Amino acid sequence: MKLFTRKTTYLLLALVMLITAICVSPASQVEAATKEEINYFLDTLGPMCTQDMIDNKILASFSMAQAIYESGWGTSTLAKNANALFGIRAYSTWGGMVYDRNECVCYDSWSDLVAAKGSDYVKEYKNSFWRAYESWAESVADHSDLFNRSSIYESLRGNYDYKSCAYEVVKAGYCTSETYAPYIIKLVEQYDLTKYDYYGDDVSSTPDETPVPDEKPEETVYATSLSLTPKTVYIDKGASFNLSASFAPLSSVLVWSTGDKSVVTVDHGKITAVDEGEAVVSLSSGELKVKCTVKVIEDYGCVVADGVYVACTKDLEVVTIPLEAKKIKSNAFDGMENIKEILIGKSVSEIEVGAFDGIGEGYSLYSLNNSVAPQYASENSIACRSILPVWVLDDDLMTINDIPLGTSASIIKNFYAFENVSAKIYDVNGDLFKAGSANYIGTGCRVLIEDNEYKVIIKGDIIGNGIIGDSDFRLMRKYFANERALGVLTTQAADYNSDGAVNTADYLSMKIAGQAEQAE
Repeated sequence: MKLFTRKTTYLLLALVMLITAICVSPASQVEAATKEEINYFLDTLGPMCTQDMIDNKILASFSMAQAIYESGWGTSTLAKNANALFGIRAYSTWGGMVYDRNECVCYDSWSDLVAAKGSDYVKEYKNSFWRAYESWAESVADHSDLFNRSSIYESLRGNYDYKSCAYEVVKAGYCTSETYAPYIIKLVEQYDLTKYDYYGDDVSSTPDETPVPDEKPEETVYATSLSLTPKTVYIDKGASFNLSASFAPLSSVLVWSTGDKSVVTVDHGKITAVDEGEAVVSLSSGELKVKCTVKVIEDYGCVVADGVYVACTKDLEVVTIPLEAKKIKSNAFDGMENIKEILIGKSVSEIEVGAFDGIGEGYSLYSLNNSVAPQYASENSIACRSILPVWVLDDDLMTINDIPLGTSASIIKNFYAFENVSAKIYDVNGDLFKAGSANYIGTGCRVLIEDNEYKVIIKGDIIGNGIIGDSDFRLMRKYFANERALGVLTTQAADYNSDGAVNTADYLSMKIAGQAEQAE
């Protein structure tokens, strides 16, 4: 019976997950090779793997055993036609040659393949394309590059114990067969492949001249203590954040992994949020294992780690500190120069010195039932405005009254968000206010609070831009001259003193209010 082993490796390139499938040759093909094929393979590949060990620190005997097993001593179709000893699938991100196994044709690049066969063909035969090389040496180098670039294979780097490598590669998810590691070990020992290993500094040595190491390779060292911080991370989709690991001894082998690569990837402790969802990132060393729960939220706009707002990730006009944040870290807004308003809710109990350094001039803090923001603003000469629920919801007329002039739609929305109440706000044109916008809410806007819709009335704001200005005064003058009528909402907004009539007294009061607003 033929034994097939299938495996899938994951390679992180440019913060994007690349799924690389590797096809393993049957063991029977290995055992069917002739003496001439075996000798040719050893004589040819041996020096290549020795040099690769010198260059890339991947054990030569281990690489050779894998190449023997996966290419059948170089007799597989991929080895002969594509110089591919390990059978790594090619995708659009691959920059080298591509072998089309469906038609047995080799192309210079992925773009050449698409140009020749078309996108429909590529889509239909997506599992038929493999990385191809100019030589076996390039295949070995690319194989080692896979181990050196992907965090899940960290335990193979500089690991000069072929038995450890055989089991570690299976543990990392390289393949699923229980017989893979024992077979690799058998090949190393049966063909004395350790003679190709090189531990010295003389890079000019050949396999026959390889010096015997003064000491045997050290055994794999696993951590006796291991910890990972933070334990919980909320992160914006597309953002990255570095986890911190503490372990002893310092020579310990560490393996990073993620429970769902479609949600978050990890490379040497650097997590990258791929898509909305929740995933557990793990760090293990031997029998020890620690975890961090990562929650990816689209348009979250920041990173919150164990309750600390550590970084703003979107340079919007209005930034809201989420409920998960209990503390704002120093320099969390470094480089965010477009921010005009920072909304801080009651969940924040501490703001570190320099928390808002790096923001451009003219920004303000908005305290939504928060006690520390006004004090911090006063001590650091930052403008701060305490937002209180002074507006009134009239459930009979379905209107919102007494919203202060110059109140952004984000303030209203986030006030309700902090109270766990859903609110959507539409401008006078019926368009939904965009997240992070500093545009003011004005007369004629609509606020949908859960299932109830209210229309906004702001005294003095007749045209609906949330402030009192020249446009409002021109409209009032046209109204007095009978050149322009007022609607139901604009009439109430123009009746500044609420005496039931729109007249010059309202006009003068609006002038005073407008001047006071501009003075602020």
